[in-house]
Amino acid sequence: TNSLKVSVSGVYTVVAFNQEGCSSAASDAVQVKAIENLVDVDIAKRSESKQVRENEPYEYTLNIHNKGPLVATNVVVKDTLPDKLQYLSVNNVSTGSANYDPASRTLTWLVGELGVKSSADLTYTATGINHGNITNIASVSSQQDDANLADNISSDTKNILGLNIPNVFTPNGDGVNETFAPVLVDPTAFLEMLIFNRWGQEIYSTTSIQHPWDGRSRGASVPDGTYMYIMRWRDSCMDI
Repeated sequence: TNSLKVSVSGVYTVVAFNQEGCSSAASDAVQVKAIENLVDVDIAKRSESKQVRENEPYEYTLNIHNKGPLVATNVVVKDTLPDKLQYLSVNNVSTGSANYDPASRTLTWLVGELGVKSSADLTYTATGINHGNITNIASVSSQQDDANLADNISSDTKNILGLNIPNVFTPNGDGVNETFAPVLVDPTAFLEMLIFNRWGQEIYSTTSIQHPWDGRSRGASVPDGTYMYIMRWRDSCMDI
């Protein structure tokens, strides 16, 4: 019933001795592989795939996974938000607890223990306060040494739309993409839109964003082709 603890990998046999010092035959060989105090915890960060505009909420998902060979303890995830991103709320956390520190702009997820081959998820909502690309990075750590530090961080880049102008539309009566119209964060900033044919002749104009171009000029449909436009709107600093 005796046991033996070893810390060096190798092949081991056991020989028993009686009180007179007589030895038994050696036992069957046992292959021992010493496991280092390592884990392999990775993280994947992704934003919601839908298109969003300034000040429109969307979700981020953080997923962590422990490939083993040991249970990971004191697992912590940190996600520091850039200035262009405003934190709103945590929507779901599968294990542990999460809190956001406005001073450091950091979301900290205290996962705790993560078993071998186990995963955990957290989702939170944020909003982009400026248009353009927003990139932020999340990281994961544990009490154990990690066998692969390269997958301990994950970044995501989200494009926040400001002005959206389509480059094609199909006014064919099927109810899809019937008009050519800009999409502005602030519709009241719209000033004017002029449409020209390939010869530079003005064929349509409007000063109201509520009246997009429907592919007609003076009551008649124009032929398929390439048309040019001039669009003017007002931002907070100047007329463009």
